[in-house]
Amino acid sequence: NGRPSTNCGIPIQLYHPSLAKTLRISRGDAVEIDLKPETYSVTHSLSHFSAALYSNEGKRVAATRTPLGVAICHGLSTLSVPCDDYTMEFDGGLTEVCGGAQALVVLEVDKNEVGTDGRDPSHQCSLGFRSYYARNEPIRNSCCCPTFLTAIAGPWMCILGAVYVESAVVQQLTDFIWIGSHPYDDRKLELVTRILATLRTGIAELQEFNRALSNRGVPHDSQRFFPFVRYYSVEGCVVNFSYRSYLFPDTSDTPKSPSKAMFIATTEVERRDIIVKFTQRCNAEAHRHLATEGLTPELLYCSKEDPNSADLAGLVMTVMEHIDGKTAYEQYGDRLTSTLSIRLRRPLASCMTETLSLVISVTQTS
Repeated sequence: NGRPSTNCGIPIQLYHPSLAKTLRISRGDAVEIDLKPETYSVTHSLSHFSAALYSNEGKRVAATRTPLGVAICHGLSTLSVPCDDYTMEFDGGLTEVCGGAQALVVLEVDKNEVGTDGRDPSHQCSLGFRSYYARNEPIRNSCCCPTFLTAIAGPWMCILGAVYVESAVVQQLTDFIWIGSHPYDDRKLELVTRILATLRTGIAELQEFNRALSNRGVPHDSQRFFPFVRYYSVEGCVVNFSYRSYLFPDTSDTPKSPSKAMFIATTEVERRDIIVKFTQRCNAEAHRHLATEGLTPELLYCSKEDPNSADLAGLVMTVMEHIDGKTAYEQYGDRLTSTLSIRLRRPLASCMTETLSLVISVTQTS
């Protein structure tokens, strides 16, 4: 869950489209959502009750439960999650039948105000999610267990996404956002309305996702640890592939989900090994230039160049050829030799020369 900073997994939006869409909406990105007047009205009602002062948590939950349920179109009921020697009680939960088990769709923790009882509701949600699926092996074997977690403290709310791969991975989809009312800030009302509408859609999609698993008999899925994007398109031709492993798996004594979103995969028709990488930015032109120099693997696909690419909430997907060999760390350890440093300067100098030539060409043309 990012605490400490080294304890983070693969970006959560890679595991289910609903998690990606909620993350994008929370960032204010331009995603079309059909918001009707009554949708705003429900959010305004929730804001009114959330901003009120209550003498205890029970009264707050009782006052806000109905407008929240209407806003997300799903009623949440209290949920008990058994642990080793005690039971965790949650203010809200929603499950869906999946085979002979119950898949978790939403888990919620409410606090009367920020700091009440000295516990972080987002952390409690995370622990509850982990405990719930630690005892639910059939569903863990069939999918990554995508779940929405909602942490509410007074008039503040945080939505998190959770998946269970090698271990539980929980990441924020929103900050703690103010859901109280403000008569001079309609933008805040619109943002909260958009987020709740997206959560409503996401919950429905996760319910359908789990029902589909149930209809298939909850099979064992070897791809459940990997991103949901399993194809790319080149000149109108779709290339399907299956993930094989992480490119840099965690080999420590206490393995966790690797933090580098780089995978080895195999195309289904040609049976060609490829590397699939997800990153925040990619300069495809520079990559191709270095490939012509023999300094980097051939770039087969970049989602920045594909108008129909999957929504990954700001991440870029690249596909390149797989080359067998050792990494610099495997070859040289944690100290780079002077010879290798000189070799590394070559591709940088090559890119700078190419960029300078392009700038001169554009300047002369204009």
